[in-house]
Amino acid sequence: MSEASMSEQARNVPEPSFGFWRRSFAMLVKEFIQLRRDRVSFAMIVMIPVMQLLLFGYAINTTPRNLPTAVLLQEDSDLARSILKAMDNIAYFRFTREVRDVAEFVDLLKSGKLLCSV
Repeated sequence: MSEASMSEQARNVPEPSFGFWRRSFAMLVKEFIQLRRDRVSFAMIVMIPVMQLLLFGYAINTTPRNLPTAVLLQEDSDLARSILKAMDNIAYFRFTREVRDVAEFVDLLKSGKLLCSV
């Protein structure tokens, strides 16, 4: 057999299906050995996610409060007024305006004076 045909046969031989997993496992073992040598890296790998969990879990409150809100009240019925009063009792919204015109409502939203619209 010629050298060219042998190299062509070597290229056509499929890689074993476990090759990826074997290389990945070898890299994982190498990284754990390196972490065992370097204590500072190991401490950072463990402590940074723990600190983030504590901060995002307890210290940072993501609940919205007192969002400046405008109301487009097109219907002046008892039901609409009762819904509006119920929403006024919720601490999430702070009603700044009651708008009757859609164009004015859109202008308020585009200007950025409102964070929420109802």
